[in-house]
Amino acid sequence: MTYGIDVSSYQAPSASLLDGMGFVIIKATEGVGYANPNRGQWYSLGRDRAITTGAYHFMRGGDAGSQADYFLANLPGDVDWLALDVEDAGDGLSWAGRVGFILAWHDRVAATGKPVLAYMSRSWAVEVWDNASQEERDRLAAIPLWMADYTGAPGEYSGSAPDGWPITIHQFTSTPVDKNIQLSDVSGGDMPLSTDDLRNIATAVWGGGGAASPMYTDRLDGHQEYPETALFSLQARLGARFGELSGKIDGLAEALKQVQGGNGVDTDAVKAAATEGAKAGVQAIIEKATINLEAK
Repeated sequence: MTYGIDVSSYQAPSASLLDGMGFVIIKATEGVGYANPNRGQWYSLGRDRAITTGAYHFMRGGDAGSQADYFLANLPGDVDWLALDVEDAGDGLSWAGRVGFILAWHDRVAATGKPVLAYMSRSWAVEVWDNASQEERDRLAAIPLWMADYTGAPGEYSGSAPDGWPITIHQFTSTPVDKNIQLSDVSGGDMPLSTDDLRNIATAVWGGGGAASPMYTDRLDGHQEYPETALFSLQARLGARFGELSGKIDGLAEALKQVQGGNGVDTDAVKAAATEGAKAGVQAIIEKATINLEAK
């Protein structure tokens, strides 16, 4: 999973705030008259770190098209993502009016070809969804939802979320800065894990904190990206199977020792040989796994 922060003029540009982050989303504009003076510096810091950059517009009441144009004219740079921040209770719009604003703003900004997200709190997301027609829900569901719900636990929410609007990014805390976790790919696919993520999983599965199997890690060297859910499913399958085989190995060695009366039986050698066979069995599972661990 990838963590990131979002920033506005309240956060002075600081490279240290980007430590360990995979993305930064920068406030660019608000309404049709405000542009964040720090946006360019934040963009440069993100680019220097080679992390994903995004920009967001704080929605005010008024014309969606004019605000979209103002936002696009004042971006901090060639950002990767664009987002609309919907949280102004004084915007003068009904919930149905907010739905229309979001969709109109999205359509104008999406013409750039860049991914466009919608940001709002959990309660606002529910209201927006509940006040949308079925046709509008179909359109909203195609917009990645960036949802704020300060539970402090990534991916865990304080209440119900819109049923049918997948949460792409969860803003789970605002202390000391707004921190987010990316739960799925902004382009609509499963969230890819990094090679380091996969190697850590392999190590945990294989040896209780020891090194990962060479025949497994070799396959990870060319890794680019794989669906997270499939990887954790594979982790569970491998862990369960190897645990089962390890128990059988111990039982086999003990049975041989009992039969032979302890004479002439090298139980350590038996365990070692059986373990190698077990690893070969686990490798066969890898070969038939639901995801492809070969290099893309």
